[in-house]
Amino acid sequence: MFQSQEQEEERIAQQIREMIEVADDRKEPNEWLHWVGWAMHLRGLDPNKLYATMDPIQDDEPRLALKWQVLDRVMDQACATASPDVIGRPVLFEIQRSDPEKKPRRPFTNRMEDDTWKRYKEHIRKIVCIIERAESWPENKRPPYRVNKKQRRCMAD
Repeated sequence: MFQSQEQEEERIAQQIREMIEVADDRKEPNEWLHWVGWAMHLRGLDPNKLYATMDPIQDDEPRLALKWQVLDRVMDQACATASPDVIGRPVLFEIQRSDPEKKPRRPFTNRMEDDTWKRYKEHIRKIVCIIERAESWPENKRPPYRVNKKQRRCMAD
């Protein structure tokens, strides 16, 4: 009995150590959290649970799978459309514009290797999964970021 109680105490202590607790980003052991400055926003959350939100879409998540299928098709169509023979070079120059006062030196180009496009879409998939899964958590367990009303309407089925 004492052994199992000690094991349980150690398990709880490990969970506490795994929580993001540092309020000062510079002291956060996770370099990425320090770099993005999110340690104070994610304080008290379990990093393993946060990382799990990026996992591949499972069979028991049909709603998430459908949202991803739609977004995947839209991105592929947008990539195919953003070419000079479809929308023209003047539009591509405007797409490339980052400063309203300066004309871009070259037009936008979507030419990239297939594996680059695949990796890019995988990052987008992870973002969709993070948002969708975190929104399903109980209010007091969610990360502090929230989607606004317009974003929620766009995400609605």
